[in-house]
Amino acid sequence: MLDGRVSFKKDGAREEAINRLSAVATIPLPASYLTLLRCSNGGEGLLPVDPWNFCLEPAELATLRQCGGKLFKQFLPNFFVVGTSGGDEAIALDANVPPSYPVVRFDMTSCNLIENVKRLSADFDS
Repeated sequence: MLDGRVSFKKDGAREEAINRLSAVATIPLPASYLTLLRCSNGGEGLLPVDPWNFCLEPAELATLRQCGGKLFKQFLPNFFVVGTSGGDEAIALDANVPPSYPVVRFDMTSCNLIENVKRLSADFDS
């Protein structure tokens, strides 16, 4: 699954953390995303597309963001953040396009979604 792209792997998430994340998520989470968390709860690896780097958020942090991220809920309500580029860019599932939920990136310091959101792939599996 990780195709030799993981630079910094962590221990896998506990099933309890994954169940809690799934319970608070506003969209059905891709099985491959949950499998990735079971393999490495957080970590960093290369992407084959710009922004070239992916820092996976631990399940616990993703849960906190879903439960208490007021700014995200206000300005970016239809995105489920799965990680970052290691900088100011979030990497997220776009809930505006069900049922595939494309993976996108956007600058977390800007609220102008029209020019800010860039599609990375058609879905998480891609």
